[in-house]
Order: sequence, then C-alpha cells, then structure tokens
Amino acid sequence: MIFLISNRKAIVTFVDLEKAFELTNPTAILATLAGKGVKGKLLTWTMDFITERKGRVRFQGHYSDYKTFENSTPQGSILSPYLFNTLIEILVSLPLGDGCTIIGYADDLAVITTGTHYLRKAQNTLSTLDSKCQELGLKINFAKTRAIHFGSTKPSPPLSVNGTDIEWATCHPYLGVWMDKGLSFKPHVAAIKEKTRTRLCVMRSLTGLEGGANFKVLRTFYVQAIRSITDYSAPMLTTASPTQIQVLERIQNQALRISWVLPKWTKICTMTTEAHLPTISDRINTLNTALLHKVVTPPTKTSLLQRLQQALQQDEDLFTRKTWAKASAQGITSLNAQHLFHQHRPDRQHPAYMEPPPWNEMPWNISITQLSSKKASLSHPELRRQAQRAEKAAPQQGVEIYYTDGSVDPTTGRAAAAFVHPTSIGHFRLPDGSSTLQAELVGILKGL
Repeated sequence: MIFLISNRKAIVTFVDLEKAFELTNPTAILATLAGKGVKGKLLTWTMDFITERKGRVRFQGHYSDYKTFENSTPQGSILSPYLFNTLIEILVSLPLGDGCTIIGYADDLAVITTGTHYLRKAQNTLSTLDSKCQELGLKINFAKTRAIHFGSTKPSPPLSVNGTDIEWATCHPYLGVWMDKGLSFKPHVAAIKEKTRTRLCVMRSLTGLEGGANFKVLRTFYVQAIRSITDYSAPMLTTASPTQIQVLERIQNQALRISWVLPKWTKICTMTTEAHLPTISDRINTLNTALLHKVVTPPTKTSLLQRLQQALQQDEDLFTRKTWAKASAQGITSLNAQHLFHQHRPDRQHPAYMEPPPWNEMPWNISITQLSSKKASLSHPELRRQAQRAEKAAPQQGVEIYYTDGSVDPTTGRAAAAFVHPTSIGHFRLPDGSSTLQAELVGILKGL
C-alpha cells in the first residue's frame, strides 16, 4: 500500500464487510471452487459440508429447536478460512483498470486509486466492488467504511454508493497499523508507545535483586512481547521521521535499563552492545530490506523493483525529497546490500508456458507411504527397510530419486535442509527459529 500511495495523490477506502463470515453464499463458494478445478466427490462433499447445516442453543439444561443456516461457513472449522478466501480472491482480482487496486487480508479490504481522475476512479471502483459483493452474498458496512485522501489538503466531495456517503477520515487503522493522512505514522507510534507501556510495567514486576528473573529471561520477554510490536510495522516505519524513531528507541532503552536495573545515565551504546541488540533504526532497515528482497521476486512486482533500483542510483545531495522508495534505498545502502537489488531479476515464467485449464487431469501422481508406527519408535534398520520397500513400489523406468530432509534443533532453534541425488548434493542453512515444516519444504524445493 505505501509503495502505491507514497509521494502521490491517492484515495484509500478501508472497506468494512458486515458479518463477513455469516453472510457468505454457499452457491458462490461452490461455483468458485468448480472454476478452480474442484469436481467430483470433493465438490459434492464440500457442498454437503457448507449447506443445510443445523444448530440449536442450550440454556440451563434446556435445548431450543434446530434451526437451519442458509448462509455462512462453519465457525471454527479449519476449512472455513480457505472457503471464505476464495470469495475474497474474486474481489481483489476484479478488472479495474490502471491506477485502481484492491488489497485484502481476510475480510479487511482496502481500495487504492491513484493517477489522473483518481477521485472518479474511487467512486467507480466502489460501485463495482459493491455490486460484486452483493453477487457473492457479502455486504459492505458503509457506516464503518472510511476513506483517506492522501497528498491533498483540499476537501473533496464524499464518495457515495447507493445513496450512502462514505465518511472522510484523517487517520484509520488497517491490519494493526494506523495510517494517517500525511504518512507521518505519528498516531501509530503513539499507539505503540501506549501498548508497550503496560508491558514494560509487567517487565518491571519481573525484576528483583533477590527473587526476580535473570537478564536472559527479561531479554526474551522484551524481544517477544515488546519489540515484536515494532517489528510488525517495520516496513511502514521506514518513512517515519527521526523524532518518531527516537520515541521507539527510548522504549528499547527503558527495557534494557529495567533488565539490568541501571541508572538513566548509562550509555546506550554499552547497553545495546552487551545485550546483543541492534538499534530500532537498524532493526527497521534490516527487516524492510529482507522483506523487499523477498517480494520483488514475482514478475508482478517489476515496477517495485525498478523504483528501488532507480532510488539506489540517485544522488542523495540532488534528490532530497524523502519518499518511501528513497527511504528504503537508504536503508539498503546502510546495510551494504545494494548488490541484492542491482543484480536481481524477476522470476518469470517460460515464454511458451500456458496455464492448463482447471478441468485437466494433473500430470503427476502423489503417493504417500505411511510408516508402520511412529518414526521415533522405529530403529534405523527398520526405517531403511521401509524406505526400500517404498522405492521398489515406485515405477522403475523414467524415474529420478531425490532424498530430501529438513531438521530443526529443538534446543538452539538452528535449522537446515538438504537433498541427495546420485549426481548432486545440496545443503542449505535456514534462519534460526524456522519450523520443521519449512525446513522440509525447502529441502523438497531445492531438490526440484
């Protein structure tokens, strides 16, 4: 979002869906799944799963009559988020034209319009979105929907859908980040300060000269419960002013003084060095750079990569205007990571590739051989015998065998993945704290 609206006039409408999970239309979900290639017994089972569901209320030992639910996905079911997201995918993929984008996470939608006639685009996009929502059984709550006009101080006529005006706002939260009209993120930093204040009080109660927690425990509490709040919004805080960053630095300094019971005149550089913690400014630059290197890989992010490469080549003395791309480039330069973006190329599909229609059969078969019992209870010779039996059961011609594995040290959190092939071997170190599933998937991906 900030990439699209930084340093330009734009309108962002934060759309609130009324009772999103309760009003979803089962017919629309089934039609969407059929379009994705789901068919046969799986589609029939899904229809039975989301239609004609009944429920009743128990109160003081008495039960009400059963009531059939016409809409909604089953609350608490592991499939419900996916089924609901199939409808949201339709909304964010609407053909809207240049300068119009819809981004969403679950039922939190944001409509972004930029370029010429962006106000008219916002009006037309909202009308299109409202029509599609009605078709899918969803309903926009216009009483809670807000719009922010970025890059302009002139009052604009209100956006209107079906005769209902949408209120203009100067600040609004989206996915836990307070977006203000000037993109100063001052309200968001104030919210972080207020949220961490109570947690610092908890941290202070854990200290004590006789019976308190040691520094290792307090440092872990700070990293997991306090610094994580800032980490979550690090990409947005790239453009925050030095004054706002200094507010966040004070929170970390206060936490370190509480951990060691130090006076206020203790040098900050000494505390951060002894605690092996970077400054908040360096932390924001590191997280933002890592995220950018990850998101510019898809070919759909070519414009983002081009803006970063252009900002990296600009002279700071000549281009003094602070934009999101310029602030990100400064963070990349401070980490000496320019080569990661200058040499980076989008991962494009082969020119001759054509996506097969969803009703075609898959060109591969997946077969999973279950172990006779839990892996921990089997000896190494028995594991070898079962693996050999699985290999013999596979076709013997036109087959390549790759052995893949991923593991995580439960004590230190160190993770790694590897694959073994008769002609090549690969092993890869993963970031500490990676899950076992992530390590296993990396081994398979690298093997492929």
